[in-house]
Amino acid sequence: MIMANRYKYQPIFLLVLFLCLISVTTFAQLSGPSPVTVGQTYNYSYLAGSIVALPTWQAANVTIGTKTQTGLHYTANITFNVVGTTIVYFYNGGTLLANLSVTVNPAPPSAPVASAATTITTTSFNANWGSVTGATGYRLDVSTTSGFTTFVTGYNNLSLTATIKSVTGLTDGTNYYYRVRGKHPVKYRCLMS
Repeated sequence: MIMANRYKYQPIFLLVLFLCLISVTTFAQLSGPSPVTVGQTYNYSYLAGSIVALPTWQAANVTIGTKTQTGLHYTANITFNVVGTTIVYFYNGGTLLANLSVTVNPAPPSAPVASAATTITTTSFNANWGSVTGATGYRLDVSTTSGFTTFVTGYNNLSLTATIKSVTGLTDGTNYYYRVRGKHPVKYRCLMS
């Protein structure tokens, strides 16, 4: 009888120990943004389940800046230098603790600079803008409102490759506004003129 009482709490103890081990192993994680833009700096963090004696950040084609540690939270500012995919690694000395795949996109082109309209008639004008290095084309909007809440038919997100467009079919005595964006595989840049 005394022997039976001795093992009365053993299954509960083992269950608690098992749950504690699970929570420690799943607690650690590496996090940070993806996708990112080449040439920009981003913050990555590793939340550890225990103190990391020799914290080390690594990744190909990056510059690793400021590294900090607060308790079990390790951070690094990472600048990505090459377009593509890279892996951010966090080590304890030579032991890999976590990694994160990061997609690095090209920087968007700068916004095209719109010029004043030229060749203005009562029903048309030429919209003009400077070319932008890295742009694969341009998008043109024409509106009768400066807030671009409505668009002139045929001139809403019009795709172009040239830096001039003759805008025709306009009504005499009406004010018109145009804006242009540089087209890029990742995103558009907008400039209202």
